Amino acid sequence: MTIQNNIDGFKKLEETIKSYSKDNIKIGMEDTGHYHFNLLWYLINKEYNVYLINPVTTNADRKLTRNITKNDELDSVQIAEILDYPERKKLYRKVDKSFFELNEMKSLTRLHSDLYFSFNPVGHKIQKSLDMLFPEFNSLFSFHYGKTYMNILKAFK
Repeated sequence: MTIQNNIDGFKKLEETIKSYSKDNIKIGMEDTGHYHFNLLWYLINKEYNVYLINPVTTNADRKLTRNITKNDELDSVQIAEILDYPERKKLYRKVDKSFFELNEMKSLTRLHSDLYFSFNPVGHKIQKSLDMLFPEFNSLFSFHYGKTYMNILKAFK
């Protein structure tokens, strides 16, 4: 079956699987992008057993079976097969609410890094000019590129 990636789709899925015990259900999904987050959060809050599979695993599994075609239906079968065999347990991980906390920290860390590195080339250009024109300038400030530091540079170009 196909569901929409919204609350109506999630309820449709839950309605379909409600006749099974939550203890006997393993719900697997590829850990790709962010598209699965809402469904994942919904299922975890409803106390289902949810497992994430690295897409590299499903890709390698597909190549091993000589099935080069990639589509959602075949991927679903592969995910189910991976979850069904205990000897393949290392290929997936069960997730809980802490997954979202860790993911949020990872996102914030990446954002900080992206902002730092996008600012860094400008900082290097400023530093190069200062080193050539007024090398003592940095020794006057405990925090480089702070408000006062930048205002003085703007005022005295």
